[in-house]
Amino acid sequence: MIIPELVPLLEELEGLRFKNKIGAAFGSYGWRGGATRRIAKRLERAKIELIGDPLEVVYVPDKEQLRSCYEFGVELAKRIRESIN
Repeated sequence: MIIPELVPLLEELEGLRFKNKIGAAFGSYGWRGGATRRIAKRLERAKIELIGDPLEVVYVPDKEQLRSCYEFGVELAKRIRESIN
């Protein structure tokens, strides 16, 4: 389930017709996952290039998941820097 407050933003993004924008979908879940995949689909429909597959971790991430989160953030920062240079 996507946080209800996020839905209007995602709907607005789809109408803006972006060009040369990058983004990422990431989050955590407690019961069942899937929101990050739905967010990624919305970003793709908004013509936002995703840096990779959505990152989704279980409620409280363990050490390995924290490492994945860190690496995801490093890649996102790298892509942002590349896009503005």
